[in-house]
Amino acid sequence: MVMGQRGAIQSAEIISVISKRIIILVFLIIISMILMPSTGMAGIDSWTQLGGPGGGKINAVAVSPDFVADSTILAGTNAGIFKSTDGGISWNSSSNGLESPGTYALAFSPDFASDSTVFVGTSSGIFKSTDGGASWSVLNLGGVSNNYDSPVTVSPNYVADQTVLVGQTYDKGVIKSTDGGVSWSQYGLNGYRVNAIAYSPNYAHDYTLYAGTSAGGVFAITETPACTRPSLNLSNSRVY
Repeated sequence: MVMGQRGAIQSAEIISVISKRIIILVFLIIISMILMPSTGMAGIDSWTQLGGPGGGKINAVAVSPDFVADSTILAGTNAGIFKSTDGGISWNSSSNGLESPGTYALAFSPDFASDSTVFVGTSSGIFKSTDGGASWSVLNLGGVSNNYDSPVTVSPNYVADQTVLVGQTYDKGVIKSTDGGVSWSQYGLNGYRVNAIAYSPNYAHDYTLYAGTSAGGVFAITETPACTRPSLNLSNSRVY
């Protein structure tokens, strides 16, 4: 009788310990889900359609550099800009101040968490937001460009150098601003349609950029404080 009671007590204690561990495990899972950045219920090793914003064709998508904290995504469409702050689960229009709906390029400041700055290329000009996309102001390009549906790229050192590059269509190369978009100047590759611009991940040390063109292949440039030096053409194939 005594042995049976002891066995029952031990069984109850074991069940109690297991139950407590299960409760703790469930609690930790819930906490981790709350703290993890939302990814819009993305599939594991497979693409999952999120539905997306209601702007028709999606021309550009940009993810916040501070995504772990803010879960922010911007989408450029033929009907303007849409913003998600939950990893793509829900979207709201974010086009206040844009002069036309067609949006073709988006670029976050690498210091977005602090400066809330984003650039966008639209069918009516290059616009800048300093409030995370809540409102937009058109930038005066000073007559160096009238093409806006090409890439907009922000320097990895934007906090220090305030540099923004815009690739141009109709064979007009690249334009550059070193004051956050206040003033602009021509920056080479005249005669080429520039479809893509990318900074080296090690730009802070190698100062190298790459550009993809429609008919001239890929170009590279290594910048120095005093001057810039274009590289040899890397290919003759069409680049998108």
